[in-house]
Amino acid sequence: MRKALLLLAVAGAVRLVVGAVVPLFEDEAYYWVWALNPSLGYFDHPPAIAWLVGAGLPLLGDSYLGVRLFSILGGVVTTGALAYTAWRIGATPAAGEDGRDAAAANRSAWRASLLILALPLGAAGLLLATPDAALLLTLALTMAALDRALESDPGSRQDLGWWVITGIALGLAFTAKYTAVLFPFGVTVAFLAHPDLRRRFLTLGPWLASVVALLVFSPVVLWNAQNDWASFAFQLGHGLGGGGSRPFAQVTEMLGGQVGLASPILFFMMAWATWRALRQRGEPRRFVLAVAATVIFGFFLFTATRDRVEANWPALAYVPAIVLLATQPLTSRGRRWYDWGLGVGFAFVLLMNVQALYPVLPIPARNDPLAEAYGWDALAAAVDRETDQMLGDAATSACTGRVWAAANNYQDPSLLTFHRAGRERHFDLQLARRPSQYRFWDGFTDLASPGDCLVVVFRTGSGLDLVAQHLGAGFSRWEMGPLEVLRRNGTGEAWEDRQIVRYYGWTGAVEPFTLAPD
Repeated sequence: MRKALLLLAVAGAVRLVVGAVVPLFEDEAYYWVWALNPSLGYFDHPPAIAWLVGAGLPLLGDSYLGVRLFSILGGVVTTGALAYTAWRIGATPAAGEDGRDAAAANRSAWRASLLILALPLGAAGLLLATPDAALLLTLALTMAALDRALESDPGSRQDLGWWVITGIALGLAFTAKYTAVLFPFGVTVAFLAHPDLRRRFLTLGPWLASVVALLVFSPVVLWNAQNDWASFAFQLGHGLGGGGSRPFAQVTEMLGGQVGLASPILFFMMAWATWRALRQRGEPRRFVLAVAATVIFGFFLFTATRDRVEANWPALAYVPAIVLLATQPLTSRGRRWYDWGLGVGFAFVLLMNVQALYPVLPIPARNDPLAEAYGWDALAAAVDRETDQMLGDAATSACTGRVWAAANNYQDPSLLTFHRAGRERHFDLQLARRPSQYRFWDGFTDLASPGDCLVVVFRTGSGLDLVAQHLGAGFSRWEMGPLEVLRRNGTGEAWEDRQIVRYYGWTGAVEPFTLAPD
């Protein structure tokens, strides 16, 4: 266990360095804006990630590391909780003063620590300020408490105490990401399928945990009730709404994404360990984790037949799968595959970190998701120049009031707000785009006065001219500004463009507009 704790400290230190250097990605900046506007709920996700971001800002300010600090520290706790669970499950009652196999326990804890660090999922999910960081943390804590509850004598004071802790952790998982509900659903299926576990329904513990979890989650429910169930409706439509026309391709894409997210060998080894645990019904604690992992992954396989599944969505299935592989006895052949899997996984993780700092892989910038953190400071400087010119140029006397800035999605205004330090919050116009949390805050039309001007950053592509012209109906005049290029670090290669448009003299509201939503 000591080796595992030392590894946690080293990995945490590395993440702190990387997290302090790599600029924010689009969604991280969005959640930073959430943290500046505290709430019990948000349109896209429940509020846990905003809480994590908000906790770091008073300590380190509006810096890259300030935004990511508690996601990184939470990642250390996540790894520790997985190692702890593996340590307890791996200690089979055989030898040792307390009836536990100390060697097997320590080996399992060490393996669990290595596994989560070797997964590309862990490299991103335990570093970046996203809901996955909060989900992995709270689910790992839930699983650790659940295992202690299952190890306790049913109905005992210790049993009830661990069930209460399980409920608290599970309620926090619900506040991290709504898909956390799949874990207790999987646990319920396991209890129904296993005779020893089925008897647990006759005790108070599971029911008490359910009530506690719902109480912890109730503020998020209240926020949704006060806002027309907007967040619940969005996520249900986002995940189960259908609309995909290529089910086979969507499933194939999802599976391919998982192989990349978990690295090829470790993905198949975790699937193998889960299958072994499903068949070994004599080990109910491992059986519960196996059923939960299977139910979660099966749900997203089904979802992929209806629409495209993002690679990170099934991430919570890996939390129990990591412990299952860490505690699975391996033959000499299995150990070789495991060692190869770790090697490949760590190579993936190393390449990801290096690529984020400086591109070394021959991937075109437009196809490299790690390039998307760069170029925003230059775009923010361009917006500064435009607003200053509109305020100071005599030729732009149509601006009789303030000059505001906006974009037509939720990502760009969040990044511009972050990089334009000391400026007002930017707006998401949401013209022909999907709604976002910006719809719950005052927008340009709520705050602007007649004569105000607006600088808008549009993504280039189909429909830009139509949207720009439609917005121009609310101003005395408008004109195209410069085309700005977002460039990757190191090579300076362009990965995307932005068109700046100037609008002079606000005259009135713009009617809703639909074109081709995201």
